[in-house]
Amino acid sequence: MLSASSTQEWRAVGRECIALIFMRQGKFAKAIETIDAAISADRMEQAGRARYPEKFFQKSRIYMEKNDYDRALKEYEAGMRIVNERDPDNVIGSRDLYVYMLLKAGREEDALKVYEALDKDLAEKGGIYVAARQMTRAIKQYGEGNPEAAAESAVQAFEVIHDARSYADFGSRFFLAKTMLDAGRLSEAVRELESVLSMYDEKRAMLPIWSVVSHFHLGKAYEMSGWNDKAIEQYQTFLDIWREADPDIPSLEEARERLANLKRAS
Repeated sequence: MLSASSTQEWRAVGRECIALIFMRQGKFAKAIETIDAAISADRMEQAGRARYPEKFFQKSRIYMEKNDYDRALKEYEAGMRIVNERDPDNVIGSRDLYVYMLLKAGREEDALKVYEALDKDLAEKGGIYVAARQMTRAIKQYGEGNPEAAAESAVQAFEVIHDARSYADFGSRFFLAKTMLDAGRLSEAVRELESVLSMYDEKRAMLPIWSVVSHFHLGKAYEMSGWNDKAIEQYQTFLDIWREADPDIPSLEEARERLANLKRAS
């Protein structure tokens, strides 16, 4: 028989799983509603605390996909405060993506201050943090609208450790693929996106939005490469998964337009 604390813990996990399902379906309004209920319950029940900050990060990812970076930043900062309270000695402390959030929200001076402090801390640590320092540089460059430099920095980060690409998680690989695509390095973007879509693990499951939009980005990479049949297939897969999604998602609107144009041209 489960104890009261165990029951609360399972309820917290259940709420988060429901939110992840809604996110995979593109039902962002329902996902946010579910996450807010989970956050409220966590506060009252003191349950699910291990993944408490991740709920704010998930909301941040939803707002990122909607290009609402002010709200994305607000949610990210809420999760970041919890992470840093729990582990004040963590060198990165979620500051790498914070730099990107600040840049996208138009707070360039704040982003530069955070980046310089983080870069200094990582440089002093050295060792295994060399790759993290390089990846942080890539994230900053991407947030500044320089995908070419970001792609090169990201590649260097992956090459710091021998064959690191074989062991990188879904989120890092997705970021690398996006920089490649936006930099016009199409063959590499195709390779990376095909690779991330072949990953079936917990990391991908916990990033359902990026998991689904990988089909959209692969469709773009195929289309830009002149492989229209493959592009149509990926756009259709993306739209099928998000067939009941909220209507105001930018990538959804773009995918419909691109698919219609390709079908007219075929």
